[in-house]
Amino acid sequence: MRAIGLALAVVLAGVQAEEPPLKPGSYPRRHRSSEAEIGRPPWPVRVQVGGVPVGTEDLSRALPAWVDVAGPAPRVLEGVIAPNEEEDYPGPHVSAEDFPLTHHTHDFTFNVRPDRAYEDLLGVQVHAGGRETAQEEIEVEWESGLGAANPGNAFTAPNARFESGGCFSAGHRRGAILWNWPTLGDRVHVEGRWIWDRGHPPADAEIHPARLVATTRHLPAPFHQVIKAPTQPLPPGMAADRPYLATRVDVFASGDGGALWNNRRGAPAFVSRVPMGERDYSWDVHTTLPPPSPGSVLRAFWQFRPGDSFGAEPRLERLPNGFHVVLPWHAGRVPDDAVFARTLYMYWDEGDGVPSNWGGRAFDVAFEHLDLHNSQDPGLGQFRFFLEAGGTWWSANELQPGLMRARAGTRYPLGVHTMVVVPPGGRFRVHADGWEGDGVDGVMGHLIDPASPHDDATATWLMANLFNADVFLKGSRDDPAGEVNRSLRGAAESYDFPARGPKQPDVFFGQDTDPNDTYTLHVRVTPVDWRRALTSPNRFLNQP
Repeated sequence: MRAIGLALAVVLAGVQAEEPPLKPGSYPRRHRSSEAEIGRPPWPVRVQVGGVPVGTEDLSRALPAWVDVAGPAPRVLEGVIAPNEEEDYPGPHVSAEDFPLTHHTHDFTFNVRPDRAYEDLLGVQVHAGGRETAQEEIEVEWESGLGAANPGNAFTAPNARFESGGCFSAGHRRGAILWNWPTLGDRVHVEGRWIWDRGHPPADAEIHPARLVATTRHLPAPFHQVIKAPTQPLPPGMAADRPYLATRVDVFASGDGGALWNNRRGAPAFVSRVPMGERDYSWDVHTTLPPPSPGSVLRAFWQFRPGDSFGAEPRLERLPNGFHVVLPWHAGRVPDDAVFARTLYMYWDEGDGVPSNWGGRAFDVAFEHLDLHNSQDPGLGQFRFFLEAGGTWWSANELQPGLMRARAGTRYPLGVHTMVVVPPGGRFRVHADGWEGDGVDGVMGHLIDPASPHDDATATWLMANLFNADVFLKGSRDDPAGEVNRSLRGAAESYDFPARGPKQPDVFFGQDTDPNDTYTLHVRVTPVDWRRALTSPNRFLNQP
């Protein structure tokens, strides 16, 4: 659930520009948000902290926060990651806040503009008075698996080592890139649970959590034999010393979707197991690059990623300009708790993999430092930041641990870079996001059964574990740090990008958190000759 507040303040979702109503009978095949409320009456609870009333909240939105649209069977979604014009942060990011009692870590989220064949996954929102509006994108959410630091959280120990606790970053180790997280413009094949998010009435339909995301990158990828492992012979037609430009497809699949959907040992009885082996998974991928000549042959190569434990061989069936991919989870009798973590490179086996007159460009994008201007709290701020350039992601705290106890007026060096190759006329995104952890972050992973009855006993448990003086006095809601979202064509330039974002009201003392100018991100962009970068034994060949 995106950005949910301590006292479910997010259910007071804020005022947005009113959309025009739909014509009667519009979208007859789509589901409507009112379905999520059937049999779930409001549950107003008088919230008290230390015996002092602080307001009344309808906690039915949190218990349950998510309900299936049409049963628990996984649904398939295909489309392009696009901005949602109604969102304050219009691209893939890690949520600045999530309801702590149903999460181990904050969600990684992105919006998909579905292909026509999948538009029925979009919901229709029924507003007060019966007015209806329709979704144009559908959000996909998967817990990040990173950023936990509080006692009693199953992910705290690995996260303290700057390693993944699982979920959408399974296998990640300190300082490595987050290789499988997508960016704006990428094409995705997603499979996962189709639910209503009741925390944001009227409820939106979402894929939450995903169990498989296959991301076809819209930016070309340098591909070189340096990635060859001893047990992976070079494919036919690939020269031992020849780099190529390729279409990169990052495929990640796991039944560890989050705190309430996973196959972990010792999970509470109310956690739903994910039957990954109930079926095989298949989809089509196509190259985004033109062939060097009519006689060029499209070839493919799998790169294994850390955390992969899939014990069967994926199949590739040739298509015009692409392949049909099959992961034989069921046929190969692969365990439900296995992880598929691999990158498929599709390349033309001639020249550099593109025509000789291909007009693309390449840039060395360097994140040099982050200047913190506001700690959001008196004294030190407990920040978590994530960085992205052209689809390559990092956890900034792994690069600069001082951000966990950050002081305003301090410059924090980052020192990472990547090569971004841009097709003719293309652009790439530079992004940063994050939050400053307060009281809510301190109870992440202290889980409650989402089917708990709406009674006095449940209310008492919530008062003791969430609505308590310790959480409130530690700042209650997490503070959004603001985001950087810049689309660049590329130029030889150094940029100072300030954080931007809407003010967030809190529930204690009535203070607002203003994320604007919390920090400035310094980025250096240097044009490079992509052909020289491909053929030279330099640092770019070790990039993803």
